[in-house]
Amino acid sequence: LAAAVPNPQSGKEISREGWVPTIDVVEINDHILAFYDGRDISADPPLADNYVNWVYWGAMDLGVCTYAIYQGDTALVYDTMPTIEQAAWIRKYLEDKGVRKFIVVLSHWHKDHIAGNEVYEDSDIIAVRKTRQTMFEVKDKLEDGTQAGPPAINPVILPNILFDDRLDVYVGGILVELHHFDIHSPDGDLIYLPADKILFSGDTLEDTVTYVTNPEDFPTHIAEMKRLRSMDFESIYPNHGSLDKIKNGGYDKTFIDSTINYISKLVKHSKDKDFLKANADLKTFIKDDLDKSWVIYFPAYDEVHANNLQKVHDYYKDNPLPKL
Repeated sequence: LAAAVPNPQSGKEISREGWVPTIDVVEINDHILAFYDGRDISADPPLADNYVNWVYWGAMDLGVCTYAIYQGDTALVYDTMPTIEQAAWIRKYLEDKGVRKFIVVLSHWHKDHIAGNEVYEDSDIIAVRKTRQTMFEVKDKLEDGTQAGPPAINPVILPNILFDDRLDVYVGGILVELHHFDIHSPDGDLIYLPADKILFSGDTLEDTVTYVTNPEDFPTHIAEMKRLRSMDFESIYPNHGSLDKIKNGGYDKTFIDSTINYISKLVKHSKDKDFLKANADLKTFIKDDLDKSWVIYFPAYDEVHANNLQKVHDYYKDNPLPKL
């Protein structure tokens, strides 16, 4: 880890030593907390040699949120943030509220969701079976920093309780349903609270747009989103989204509709002439959904959109368009 390098926004050198994360805590209700960091990274120290790494670009720059469902001395924590410092900060916050027993649920295997697992090494960590399988397969690369680059996650702490389709967990008297969905990543693990009619969506839905990882699986993703939409919830809380929306009741089901619209449009136009150039402007590409306030434009997603266009172009230029 670099001790100090220039911050690209402020120009000042900032040391990571003694860094205390600046996390916003949102009380969703009397038993749910949101922990939000990012979007403004100007005060954050660098990890690895510079700011061009997975912690800052693709995670902190988009905004990262994790959640805790708690009652009495027990808390269920949904994902463990991109850094150990953030995970430790959240754990201490909950301990100061009287929490002594922790249950961790992983939304999927991507690095910005599992990097803080070491802080909960003494706790049960629950995940879809595919999450553990994938983490085990790339464990050595995660630990030496060669899986999409540094900083490394070392040690990688694997989940120890696994499920395939659904698992019910109780936090005190609160029923927490864990559901496997193949959206964004094949190992998606979403949390549904039936009593609150709340869904925690992990990375299956993002505001401004989804991050495309497997364009060949778009038909499955859309079918799964339609299955998700049929569930009885009123509010959606994503892991990458607007802090203002999270503070004010979350998103509704039009969040799912906007993601379906976005994926469908990517596929529909993927064989158009000048696909990459003609669709480069994100605001224009999703204008209808922005106008309806289904999602909110955030500039960091311009780069996500460019990545999505390239991935869709590279796959569908030589493959037939699917039925969606």
